[in-house]
Amino acid sequence: TKTTLESAPLMTAADERIVNRLECMAMGESIEDSDGNADEKRIEVDVREALRALNLPVSASGARNALIRVGRWTDGPSTSTGKKSVIEPWPANALDAASSLAKYERQRKNRLTELCNKAKQVKHNSHDLEDRVDLSSIPCVCVDAKGTSFRDDAIGVRPRSITGRTVTGASKWEILVHISDVSDVFCPDLFDLRIPYDPAPLRDIAERRGYSRYDLPFGPLHLMPPVALKALALTPANPTNEVSSVNRCVTLWAYIDEKSGELLDAGLERSITSAPFGFTYAGATTLLEGDATSADLSEDARRAKSILALVERNLSLWSEHQRQTSKAAAKRHERMAAKEIISQATSLLGNDGRGRSFQFSRGHQIVDSALDLYGYALTTLLRRAKAPIPSAPGRGTDRRGRL
Repeated sequence: TKTTLESAPLMTAADERIVNRLECMAMGESIEDSDGNADEKRIEVDVREALRALNLPVSASGARNALIRVGRWTDGPSTSTGKKSVIEPWPANALDAASSLAKYERQRKNRLTELCNKAKQVKHNSHDLEDRVDLSSIPCVCVDAKGTSFRDDAIGVRPRSITGRTVTGASKWEILVHISDVSDVFCPDLFDLRIPYDPAPLRDIAERRGYSRYDLPFGPLHLMPPVALKALALTPANPTNEVSSVNRCVTLWAYIDEKSGELLDAGLERSITSAPFGFTYAGATTLLEGDATSADLSEDARRAKSILALVERNLSLWSEHQRQTSKAAAKRHERMAAKEIISQATSLLGNDGRGRSFQFSRGHQIVDSALDLYGYALTTLLRRAKAPIPSAPGRGTDRRGRL
């Protein structure tokens, strides 16, 4: 007899919650008590009942088999060499859609890169560039953890004089925060690239899962298949290639008061950006703090250092203003600083050869402040337009725009 999860054509909210819990279990989320013993009572009653109805154990392997049986995960075929099949935490149709998206995005990026390069000699109609603002001639920088698979944000600056905007009291530099544009998954704007692509399976799985988890023992549980995320992520500059791919982003431009740090004006625009210079948090921090002269740095490193320094100066002013005007922002800063102190002390005492568990270097702080500014400005713009404001699970009311 089929269980409710197997037989229901459309899952209820309760069914979706059970499935989400099973996914976390399958990725190794602990069900052990404080003594390290397996304790089924740590799992919700309806989740345990769902597994037992499928004649499966209340364990990670039981959760994996349940997800495969209801079609939420896919068990690939065994290889000809006898290796075990690979279990993908996605439905088969989402994996197919991700593969089609990757092909579609490759051709689309190549087309936009070619148009942007031609635009340097011959001006193009904005419709040719998908009605996006062309920022491909303005350099930008992305800063991420070592080994990051998907780069989805970058920062840059633009002289206010070339924008035509008049903002009293603002810095002469406009701060730019670029976020990779994934809106096509939800509102497809397909151009004739002769690649069939149906975004519905990716949209459905993203809506069902809701958010990514990076803290699970067996690895991350992404919002969409990694193939799709990689296709939508920013393509960094390639030092060995003279022509680097452009990227589609939703860019925040912001002006910050040079004295008070107050956000004076901001806006969003769908953009095409240059391939960012890629740095790790440690690399960005070293670049800012290092005593290397300009002569010792490559041209790209000099430009990146200038961008980071300008962004850091403006964002530091804004972050300080937030801490002075928002109790939530002040408390969050205190928590981050405390975690950094504890991490430093732990590393000095020794931690079995592991690196510091938490770092809040200058590189980390730049990215943290940039994303905080993006969320704050976006919330302000939504309020001004009287539009609904999305909020992350568990967020309180006094978050001053932290989505």
